[in-house]
Amino acid sequence: TKTEYYDRLRKIDDLCELSNIWLETKSKETLNLIQYHSLKSNGMTAQISQLQRIFNDIKENEDDTAVKAKELTKLNKHTIESEDLDELKESFVNLKEIVLKNIRSLNDVFEERKEFEKSLEYCVDWIKNAESIVFCDIPDTGHKETLNKHLERFSEILREKEDVQETLESLSLQTQKILPTLISSDQITLKSNLEFYNEQVNQISARCEKKVQDLSTKIESIETTQEANSEYENRLKGIKQRLQELKRPIDVNKGGLQDTLEVYKSLSE
Repeated sequence: TKTEYYDRLRKIDDLCELSNIWLETKSKETLNLIQYHSLKSNGMTAQISQLQRIFNDIKENEDDTAVKAKELTKLNKHTIESEDLDELKESFVNLKEIVLKNIRSLNDVFEERKEFEKSLEYCVDWIKNAESIVFCDIPDTGHKETLNKHLERFSEILREKEDVQETLESLSLQTQKILPTLISSDQITLKSNLEFYNEQVNQISARCEKKVQDLSTKIESIETTQEANSEYENRLKGIKQRLQELKRPIDVNKGGLQDTLEVYKSLSE
């Protein structure tokens, strides 16, 4: 009957109106969720989970709406055509695609963020290890071998520092891309952390260069002293040898007197 027909149309309109309001709510929820990214990768995992939950809600509501629409459009042996239902069906599909697209996008960002954190962790670990070495006093010793070991250790830190600085520079470039996706407080945290780590590396470098310079000077001084001692010992051995020669009897016939004079002359020099 016409009454039943118009009643079905009214119910279809109500269904479409309520469903569109619900879809609008989920659309806003999605936009609010993806407006900013979490600074930490584990926070991004939570965001992705929330988006997945929204997708599941949309799919569940879509299925329920499809069942209700099928019941409402079936009238006796006829099927009621409704453009509003067709548009509603398309709206469900479109919103699901938007959410899935954002899930894929966040997954990509999540992988990038993990690599970012991995590189940053490498720098932080290096800084901690370098500080434990560079800011400790070196035992006062005149043992050249020990000093050379310290020198090699500090020289190695300076070589490693180049790689750490390059990594921090790369992270700084990546940060320019990340910052617009973060909330204000996370932006401040990320920028201040990178500035702090760069300053720590500079301090370590300056301290390390000073230690290398001091150690090199000390080793050079020890080497100079050792060379002087060696030269003194060689001269002393020569003197002892000549004194031994003077103890031998002088053979005048074989030029022994002249040889003895030469020995005295060399000792006087």
